[in-house]
Amino acid sequence: MAPRIVDRFHRFARLLPALLLAVLLWLPGCADEDDSPLHGSWGGVAEEFDQSLGSIRVVFASDGDIDSIRINGGSLGLTAQTEQVSNTVFRFRLSNGSRGAILTDGGYRYAAFIHHPFRFAILQRNASGPNAGGYVQADLEGTWGGRFARFGSTFGLSTSGASAADVTGTGVVGAYIVSTAFTAAADITDGTDGSTTFGAYGSGGSYSDERVSNTDFQVLMSPNKTYAAAYGAGISFPADYTFSLWAKQ
Repeated sequence: MAPRIVDRFHRFARLLPALLLAVLLWLPGCADEDDSPLHGSWGGVAEEFDQSLGSIRVVFASDGDIDSIRINGGSLGLTAQTEQVSNTVFRFRLSNGSRGAILTDGGYRYAAFIHHPFRFAILQRNASGPNAGGYVQADLEGTWGGRFARFGSTFGLSTSGASAADVTGTGVVGAYIVSTAFTAAADITDGTDGSTTFGAYGSGGSYSDERVSNTDFQVLMSPNKTYAAAYGAGISFPADYTFSLWAKQ
């Protein structure tokens, strides 16, 4: 082998370990960059079409698609393709053709989960389910703030913005969605609404905003009681509903 070629070979051999280390350090970073912010397991509380309450667990794949949905431990046998609409809003289409949307906080730790024909849930990353029996009236009282979203009939995002609420010991909620005030009387002292077991608070015929009046209002608290998902109902789901995700201030 010619001396020049031998010298080049030796130089390459000395550099090879460093090159391999650089590649190994670079590859995990590439995988992380491709991960969806939804990736992982989320748990919480869901309200069903018949107004029953139960636990929910949603598992998202690394690309953000839904791998599974479990209600009260039982699998629905459904998967979904998920699309990111904005920084904190996603929508999905399940394998049975039904649609839904997800409204998250900026850190992707909490989410409101909305699924047609009617399923509404609060999700918390890495939570196994509701804080069963661990909710009390004082957990809901105080000031809350976050974002709201409204969707069209196929869950296209219609509008979104800032949302806030004040909850007093009498259960009166006064809040603002953008510049529009709404009010709702949440019956937070009635244990029959699942408040103790599921952290669910609501009252029929109490919600009014600039579009609807005297409709249903519901709040679901996260398992750690620091976030809440809320909706003000309308006639048609989801087009006439207003959905909010709040953090306790």
